[in-house]
Amino acid sequence: MTDNHGMPERPLPRVFSLLATERNRAVDDALIEALPHVEGAVRSAALDLLRKHARPESLATVIARCPWYDKTLQAAVLRRLGEFHAGVRRAIESTVFEERAAAIEAVAAAEDDTCAYLLADALRAHCPRTRELAAGAIQRMTASLLARRDAGMTPDDARVYHACAERWTEVLRTVVQFWETHLHAEALEAALWMIEAVESALLKKLSQSQNRIVHSLNEILETASDPRLAGFVLRALSIADLRIAAVHAITNARDPKFAGALIEEAWLLGDTAIEHGCRWVRDAAPIRDWIVGMAGIDARLAARAVRWIDATGGPRENTLTLLRELSSADSDDLRRAVMWRLVDDDTPGATELLTTIAARSHDPVGEIAARECRRRLPLSAAVAPLGPPGWRGDAHLATTRAFNRFFEEYDRLTPAERETLSRELAEAVPDLSQRLAARLDAANPLERTAALRMLPAFGLVAVQADRIYRCAHDADALVRSAALALLGDLPGATSQRLLRAALHDPDARVQATAVELLERIDDRGHIESFRGKLNASDNRVRANAIKALMRVELGKAGAALLEMLGDESHMHRVSALWVVERLRLRSVFDRIAAMSRDDADPRVRARARRVLRHLDAGPLHSARGGETLAKGGVT
Repeated sequence: MTDNHGMPERPLPRVFSLLATERNRAVDDALIEALPHVEGAVRSAALDLLRKHARPESLATVIARCPWYDKTLQAAVLRRLGEFHAGVRRAIESTVFEERAAAIEAVAAAEDDTCAYLLADALRAHCPRTRELAAGAIQRMTASLLARRDAGMTPDDARVYHACAERWTEVLRTVVQFWETHLHAEALEAALWMIEAVESALLKKLSQSQNRIVHSLNEILETASDPRLAGFVLRALSIADLRIAAVHAITNARDPKFAGALIEEAWLLGDTAIEHGCRWVRDAAPIRDWIVGMAGIDARLAARAVRWIDATGGPRENTLTLLRELSSADSDDLRRAVMWRLVDDDTPGATELLTTIAARSHDPVGEIAARECRRRLPLSAAVAPLGPPGWRGDAHLATTRAFNRFFEEYDRLTPAERETLSRELAEAVPDLSQRLAARLDAANPLERTAALRMLPAFGLVAVQADRIYRCAHDADALVRSAALALLGDLPGATSQRLLRAALHDPDARVQATAVELLERIDDRGHIESFRGKLNASDNRVRANAIKALMRVELGKAGAALLEMLGDESHMHRVSALWVVERLRLRSVFDRIAAMSRDDADPRVRARARRVLRHLDAGPLHSARGGETLAKGGVT
């Protein structure tokens, strides 16, 4: 045995084996008094005996004295803090302030989340100084937890982190729920750093007629510059009592890290309430300054930055001026993001800017802009039998350009435009089937996918059946999925066989399509396969399986749907809402209403609100015999 310095250490005194069986308080007292004077194995043995005796008052004494121990002994105690849990609790509940202070500091220093709830208790103590210490400890531990998250984690680290975060969330919810008890802004700000975890508690607090939290939230927003507050700032745009202060925080976001964090959170603009609140932001200069100051910006951030600029409520000419400035940036990704934003804008100003980009030589996005400019010419002219005026004299060239133009623009057309233009094109292009066949045989899987999707518009599904069957075995999952979607129009044994095989495809999209098609053709021979997918890891497969079984096994499918509505993954909850919407399941109206208010994810809340509107309109789903979903199953 060696000590901490690598020197040989004497064996433990035999007295420890005798003391281990003694339950006398005096033994604990002697061990506590000895702790500062021993080290190494002897000190560890003394701490072990104290832990085994598990006398709360003794353990509390160790915690209370911890601030006065040397650093080595402090570290030894803090490593064992979870084992001394009863002592920590006893110390925090002590009538002596110094003991409470020592316990709070120990929990914060050890960063032991198993004792975290004790800080929540201390935050509600009668003593103002105790509450102050607890608030500071909560802020430090929250900062430490987020630092662990941002530092990068292995899968094992991630599992540990999520377990810690879940326990810590309860502490932060207490900060919000009992705000009037402690009134400490540093604890509240820490809770706002993890706004995803406390959002529902905060909204509930704000909904109360009597609360004092609005003023403090506005104060935090007015001076916000911490990147960790970015998520809260954006969410505050959707809350009337906080919106003005949130706009102030965004408009004055001069710290590059804060501005960058705001851009990172731009995905929240998918919530219509937040997007509407963003219209109050009249000046996107901080976002522009951040972009300009970046040495390089990747495609993801570029897209979010442009989305931010577009969401603000300044004059459109100012937005276009800013986009024009960014279209000349050094970053290819940023210029591409600007260009795609302009593609969605059919105003003359956007067209003019696209024309400018298209005219630039040696710009990798220039050709894309040029194609978009060509697209904005009336498509009906392109599918005229002889083509536009400039093409007269070469009918083959005209029809080729017309077909290519239609192929490129198909996804942008409305159903009515597709119907009209496909009919005109069928008349203008005599070899249409051969042209589509060539696209079905193309090396690019995107071309094969697009051609498959166009076949129904021209009534060529049956004509190209062999190629569709071949595409159902394609190496690309998108192609396989598009081919399977056509099998409903090709009844027969081959289609049935391909759909059955697709239920076991390695790609979830393909599986989902197969489930949908088998349900559509009312093939009940695969009920067992559908049952096996009620707990699928992919949200689309799971949702399609639930929907397919609702007609034949309402009990199992209903229970699976209720479980999916409460899934920890927001994507699964959204897909479950899709099932409710498609089947008009009015019996879960109250559940959906609660999700529209209380779900932690803004995307889920937005989808739930849409479903509610849908349920209020039109006929309701009629299950077998009038059965309805209820909590826990079917009634």
